[in-house]
Amino acid sequence: MASHVRPQAMRLVVAVVVLLALAAGGWVLWQRYEERYTVTTEPDSGQAVTRIITARLSGASALKVAALSGTLQATASDVRGFGWLRSDQVVKMPYSVDYFVDVGGIGEGQLSWSADTRTLVVDAPDVTVARPNIDEAARTLIETHGMYVTREAAASLSQRVSAAAQARAEREARSPERLAQAREMARAGLARLLAAPLAAAGEGDVRVVVTFPAERGARDRERWDVSTPPAEVLGNRR
Repeated sequence: MASHVRPQAMRLVVAVVVLLALAAGGWVLWQRYEERYTVTTEPDSGQAVTRIITARLSGASALKVAALSGTLQATASDVRGFGWLRSDQVVKMPYSVDYFVDVGGIGEGQLSWSADTRTLVVDAPDVTVARPNIDEAARTLIETHGMYVTREAAASLSQRVSAAAQARAEREARSPERLAQAREMARAGLARLLAAPLAAAGEGDVRVVVTFPAERGARDRERWDVSTPPAEVLGNRR
């Protein structure tokens, strides 16, 4: 009786050993597969992050980032009759100026990603100033001086005062103070624009630092401290 049971027991032991060996081999292969093919969700090189941004900006053009508006006063003079007939005119006119950034010029070469601090640094083109828009229809005549203002003199004064208003609006729009304000508004607007696709891709805790050409000279000489807030980083380099 025992001689019949022993072969069956041996076959059972062999089967168990084979199954254990197969299971162990399968576990080793799976570990190797995980080691070789598993993709981490956080890219080491930052390529995934920069590709999200470039895809978002693909086909984009100029982005309006700021606007300046107000009322200016302009003067013009006209002299005729060998200097005997002089006339002056003073007017007030509303004006507006728009500021833009060419986001279509931002590619992977203008983006750098810090995985440690989860900070995206964007080297944006500088803010451009559009031609001022002078509201001629809303001009207000303040005063006109002159012994005798001819029709030709009046037409010349109108043209000259318009040109003076255009030049004054351009000087105001391109002043260092106005450009600095426009850049700060552009910085905030671009940060919001670029953070949106990252949040949609599950990268909602990314911080976006936007730089402009005048600020990058200092950064090229020393690495940005991306652990500090963007405003403080920029303020220390002014």
